[in-house]
Amino acid sequence: MKKNLLLFVDFIKDIEIKHLIRIMRLSVFLILVGILSTHATISNSQNIRITITEKTISLDKLINEIEQQTNYLFVYGESDIDLQQKVKVDARNKPISEVLDKTLRNLGITYEFSKNYISLRRVDTDKTSLTGPQQTRKVSGVITDMNGEPIIGANILVKGTVQGTTTDLDGNYTLEVPSNAVLQFSYIGYLTQEVTVKDKAVINVSMKEDTKSLEEVVVIGYGTVKKSNLTGAITQVKADDLPQAGNMSLGQMLTGKAAGMQVSLQSAQPGGGVWMQIRGNASGGAGNSGPLYVIDGFPISTENMEPGSGNRYESGSKSPLNNLNPADIASIEILKDASATAIYGARAANGVVLITTKRGKQGEKPKVQYSGSVSFQKRVKQIDMLDAQGFMTETNRVLYEDYLSENKLGVYGNTDPSAVAPFSPKYSNDQIANAQTTDWLGAVERNGVITQHNLSLTGGTDKTSYYISGNYYDHQGVVKNNGIQRYSGRANFDQKLGKYIKTGINFNVSQVKSDNVALGSGQNENAGVIRAAMNANPSLPIYDEEGNYTLDPDQPYLANAVSLLDMADESTVNQLLGNFYLIVTPFEGLDLKMNAGFQQEKGERNTYVPKTTLYGQKAGGEASKSYSNRSSKLFDLTASYTKTFNEVHNFSAMAGYSYQHFNSNGFNAGNSRFITDAFKWNNLAAGENTKPSVGSFDNEEVLGSVFARLNYNYADRYLISATMRGDASSKFAENHKWGYFPSVALAWRMINEQFMSEQQIVSDLKWRVSLGQTGNSNIGNNALALYSTGDNYNFGDQQSVGVAQSQLANPNLKWETTTELNVGLDFGFLQNRITGSMEFFTRRVSDLLDEKVLMQYNPISKVMANIGAKGSKGFELGITSRNLIGEFSWSTDVVFSLYRDRWLERNPQWKKAIYENEKDMLNSYYLYISDGLVQPGDMNPDGTCKLPHMPNAKPGMIKYKDLNGRDEDGNLVEGPDGKLDDADVIYLGTKTSKFYLGFGNTFAYKGFDLNIFFYGYFGRQLENPAYDWYLKRSWFLKNGVNMATAVRDRWAHDNQTGKYPTSIMNPYDRSSDFWLENANFLRCKNITLGYTLPKIKNLDKVIQNLRVYGDVQNPFVITKYSGVDPEMDGMAGFTTPFTGSFCAIKYGCLSDSIDSFIWCRYNFLIIIEYEKTY
Repeated sequence: MKKNLLLFVDFIKDIEIKHLIRIMRLSVFLILVGILSTHATISNSQNIRITITEKTISLDKLINEIEQQTNYLFVYGESDIDLQQKVKVDARNKPISEVLDKTLRNLGITYEFSKNYISLRRVDTDKTSLTGPQQTRKVSGVITDMNGEPIIGANILVKGTVQGTTTDLDGNYTLEVPSNAVLQFSYIGYLTQEVTVKDKAVINVSMKEDTKSLEEVVVIGYGTVKKSNLTGAITQVKADDLPQAGNMSLGQMLTGKAAGMQVSLQSAQPGGGVWMQIRGNASGGAGNSGPLYVIDGFPISTENMEPGSGNRYESGSKSPLNNLNPADIASIEILKDASATAIYGARAANGVVLITTKRGKQGEKPKVQYSGSVSFQKRVKQIDMLDAQGFMTETNRVLYEDYLSENKLGVYGNTDPSAVAPFSPKYSNDQIANAQTTDWLGAVERNGVITQHNLSLTGGTDKTSYYISGNYYDHQGVVKNNGIQRYSGRANFDQKLGKYIKTGINFNVSQVKSDNVALGSGQNENAGVIRAAMNANPSLPIYDEEGNYTLDPDQPYLANAVSLLDMADESTVNQLLGNFYLIVTPFEGLDLKMNAGFQQEKGERNTYVPKTTLYGQKAGGEASKSYSNRSSKLFDLTASYTKTFNEVHNFSAMAGYSYQHFNSNGFNAGNSRFITDAFKWNNLAAGENTKPSVGSFDNEEVLGSVFARLNYNYADRYLISATMRGDASSKFAENHKWGYFPSVALAWRMINEQFMSEQQIVSDLKWRVSLGQTGNSNIGNNALALYSTGDNYNFGDQQSVGVAQSQLANPNLKWETTTELNVGLDFGFLQNRITGSMEFFTRRVSDLLDEKVLMQYNPISKVMANIGAKGSKGFELGITSRNLIGEFSWSTDVVFSLYRDRWLERNPQWKKAIYENEKDMLNSYYLYISDGLVQPGDMNPDGTCKLPHMPNAKPGMIKYKDLNGRDEDGNLVEGPDGKLDDADVIYLGTKTSKFYLGFGNTFAYKGFDLNIFFYGYFGRQLENPAYDWYLKRSWFLKNGVNMATAVRDRWAHDNQTGKYPTSIMNPYDRSSDFWLENANFLRCKNITLGYTLPKIKNLDKVIQNLRVYGDVQNPFVITKYSGVDPEMDGMAGFTTPFTGSFCAIKYGCLSDSIDSFIWCRYNFLIIIEYEKTY
């Protein structure tokens, strides 16, 4: 812990101090302004001065003027007060109370201040005198929403009168009413409720949302829009719908949640990398770098900041989103089509993910929220490997099969057995009988544990709102010594500065520390822990008689798997992410916004390969130390204007400028031949290597942009949106420094047409169509000429460092461009009990950024160029249904998507293979067709094969079909030609899935809730990579490499019905469909069962909500695939682990006194202790 803090302090020192000081000053300023403004509101509320220049105005206009110049809202009954009556005004810098006294005196209207509300009531003396005195009683209560949160400013009126009041900051009200009165409870966005008083003294009301009046708002690029007015393809995911427990990063949680987004795990280790792609993979030669992530308006850099290991071993990739605490996320918008993404221009070709973090609300009472979880992980599947006896037995059988084949005995020929020497097995029967099995995988694995704690404080006043949170996450993985920790904190502040200005700050600080182990899938000497354990001879012990790690004499290049756990590999990634915004509204409809921020990251990695390992011993101990730094600075200016004409013509326009500067640099050093392992990386100078390694780098990039958007909405029926963005990048030469990316989208809200008003089935119907372009500049550093060192030369008896050109310039290189057409339909049925959207899109990626081979001789043989085009077509569907509503509720969510990616234009230098076509699908399988295994009946007596195209084949080898040949000109001709060559290769589909599915069901009954979520990939075939090494190459048993237990089912002279090929090496070994498997799968992502406890008597003001739940992730997968994991499989077979979580989430409100705050903390401590006991 102390070391972590020291590393963090060191990181802080390396940051540009001026940015941190500015943030600190601004934070203090905002807090002080919030405190002072709150105090001023309380003490001087009625003395706020206003100015109205007109002499005579309507009462309605007077109310509007006061509401605009102050923070007050008026509450009144519209049927009882004539808003159009004229009033005389004398208000030049006069207190509001004085203005109201003079204005309302002669109208028979009284007023009353209540917090930030002014209630108006008509004085009706005639009615009072006629009815005479009535028996009255005092009624009080609390108004809350469905979650039990107090509603501030709710209206309570006596029905048929203007007598009423509003709720305070705690949702409380008190009102003197007639005993026979009927109270009306109302609030914007909620259904009005009526309650008869009778003999009740306390009336508490839980308000229900009015789903028809509530318009869901969706975040788009540089703004927000009502969901009903969307013209682009955008999917919104609420944070409440994501499984929080047991997940470190956002990517792991989004799997299967959004139509159009595929999330694939690249590594199942703690904090392992995820691959996220939106709408297929038709990116160019520059590669698909994944979507652009924008957090609270700041486009972040997502390259992995963990430096390389500095040695032969790798630990697998890490997710760049590990520094972001998922519990801080409020919502995620996934921008998919070009009309939605074009506003982000050059970096949006692969989609955009907008992440909005949680914020406080104005007038919200301070609230503390704590959530904690403990999760347990277990590896659910692995390739079954041979035990010691099986290993010895199968090794003897492989050697015996070779003996028969080489001597042409039995099925392999007609040699007389007496004419050859007898077979001598490697292992005797006694050795096999007495063999002791070493569980190498069990020696390097364990059950994983995940612990997580989140604590947040949120609230606000009438001018200030805030959200402050802290997170601790610790994950000890299923491989020993492998783990990750995260410490993070976030602070979001929003502040109103008078009537025209609003400002705010978002600040996130985090540290991620990893304990890495070698988990790469390298072979032989580069094998990681899992691979080395699977390769290891199970009959050998871990330690020899002297207590040293055993080395296999048959595999002298393979390190002892357990010894690799002695390696020290620690990495730390620190991140600061902050941005400040200022919004000025000089008049209604116009917003001028400035957004400035920075992202500062530092990665450090220290590794040491001790002399207890095979290659550490050869190097005499090997140490390395690496640093990498990256910074990004952003400055945005935008102006937005909205205006409505004649109540049906709504125009909105936005224009802006953006400047972002990127810088990355790093340093690494290494040494070996240490006198002791004790130094590790802490004293590199102690190494005796004659030439220690050292290196450094520095890169810089600037991106400047201008952009604009124009929207028009006619009567909420016909909508049009157009955007344009121009990007200038320092990566390109002057000829094509600028790239321009336009888009246009049309929408028709058919549901609002007159002819749809009579029917009751369809409740929402909107058609959309869009066309737009985005760009890609993912070409590494730049397209300019580069020079590098390394071409050294000797001058006399000294070696001098040489400098040579390493990259040729291409002044004509331009942006890769994606053009996309999207047609969409949003629908709702049965009062939106069933809602959803479907999309069809087609896109073309042109001017692909790829390497062009130079024809003439040049020391540099390649140059970046624009060559070729790719295309995608796809369909997406998302449906949400509320199947049952009431005390028992049931809802279902389904997402479905399919894609087809293909070539449209090839590189002019492309040389077509005889089995290829110009417009083939991307990621294609081109394979030979198998026809079972060669059988003894296919053999001649002399041991040769009867198959003309495989004369040297032997029994048990894969038999390939001779399908085609060539004519005299080399063209493909159908029919066998007696040869096995590439003319027999066939296109067999693609390696990618044909379609993707995700669906979940949520049930709720009283305080219980249950969620079950599945997702799957369908229509794909894979080769089991573990079988490629541990079954297909069964002859490796002769070299001491262990094999999968399935190797027992291989073809042999005494097992001629075997399923798999013989252990004899095949001279015709080809990539064929023999090893392809059905890799469809349906995975249960998570099952969550929770219970929300009833309110605790006498503690309901401190603990508003207490929920406990259990969660299991990845409990089972339905698949026919033989590999470890059909979603993320590798040679080392490290699967997605099963995770079980036991969690509790609590919500607590702080009262207004310090004593209550301390007591609240004490209660949380008791609850946390209880959780530990549980």
